[in-house]
Order: sequence, then structure tokens, then C-alpha cells
Amino acid sequence: MARIVVLSDIHLSPIHGFFWENWRLAREFANAAKADAVIVNGDLAINGPDSDAEIVFAAAALRGLRGRVMALPGNHDVGDEPPGQDPDQIIDAGRLARWDRSFAGDRWIIDVEGWRLVGVNAQLFGSGLVRERAQDQWLDEQLSAGGRPTALFLHKPLFVENPTDDAASPSCMVPSARARLLDRLDRFDVRLVVSGHLHQHRDRIIGDRRYLWVPAVAFAGAQQ
Repeated sequence: MARIVVLSDIHLSPIHGFFWENWRLAREFANAAKADAVIVNGDLAINGPDSDAEIVFAAAALRGLRGRVMALPGNHDVGDEPPGQDPDQIIDAGRLARWDRSFAGDRWIIDVEGWRLVGVNAQLFGSGLVRERAQDQWLDEQLSAGGRPTALFLHKPLFVENPTDDAASPSCMVPSARARLLDRLDRFDVRLVVSGHLHQHRDRIIGDRRYLWVPAVAFAGAQQ
């Protein structure tokens, strides 16, 4: 059976070390697990949208993970889609370029024991950027070509309580972008959606799909 480790919201910084011990423990756990892949599901940094040093530092920290490591950006890495939590940190081409200089990309695909795992940049949905359109096209291609059950990984949850929620919130994807993405997922065999962002654990099934929220490594208690 395949083993996948998912780490999210690690919030590393070269000048703020208060989350480093949690990261060290998570790294040791992931390395001991000998997983087929380690997915780092966004918010690698604290102030990545405005700091080259933070993104470089986070990328260097991930090199301490063994095996195949798949990273995705979060709002603390590349900024948020509008309207966002902070109007001064909206995703743009320059912030994406900063991520690109340290990471291979902001989307990926791996096939593991009959499953297709697809990672996308959550902050692009609803951004209006050229890369959003490119990601949409790429995602359609990957989902249609899979021929197998699929798990989607992205930093931000699609919704907080229900897929029909119509209030905009920085806690989840904007409603218009969510509707388009859900329509896409419904056309293919996407059985699992894994997100972070809210620093909570939640695991529930809605319709035929499981939605899993991953808690924050940065804020995990010692007993966990």
C-alpha cells in the first residue's frame, strides 16, 4: 500500500524561529515514514510574498526531507487571490516568479498504486492571471487522461461548511472560482480533496467525495 505524508502550514522564516522545533519534529516523522511521497501543502513561509529570503529559506529546509518531495504554494508564499486577507499581498507575476526561482513549479502530478495525485496552486483560482488559465487547461488535461481515481491537493479549502456557500471569505476559495472547479471535479473521478490553510483537522464526506483538512505543523502541540 502506498504511503503519503502530508505536511501543511509549516511557516518557516530565517528571522523568526518559533516554529522551527515543530518543523524539525515533522521532518523526522516524515523521514522515518519512508513514504512514497511527502507533500508540503502550502504556507511554507511566514512572509514569502514580500521576502526572497523566506522562500529561499523554506526551500532549503525542505531539502532535509528524504525521497520525493512535492511542494505547493500558499497565501503566505505567493500572496492571495483577490480580495484576499491582506490587500497588500495579492498574488501577482512577481510573487510567482519568486516562488519559481526556488521551486520546480506550482503544480504537479504523480501516479501511485492506481491513484493519480494532482497538486495545484490554490491562489490562482479567481486571480485573473495568465497562469490561472494555463493551470485550468493543464488540470483538465491531467484529470481527463488519468483513467484512475484522483486526489486533488491544494492549500486553500474549496469551502468552509458547504459547496453551496455563497459568501466570500479569506478562509476558502471565492465562490465563483469554486463553482467552476467543482464542475470540473464532478466531470472526473476526483474522490479526495486535501487542503490546509485553516490550521484545523477536518475529515468529512459530501456526496461521493472526501474532503480532508490538514492541521498546521507550525501550531501542532507537542503531544501530537
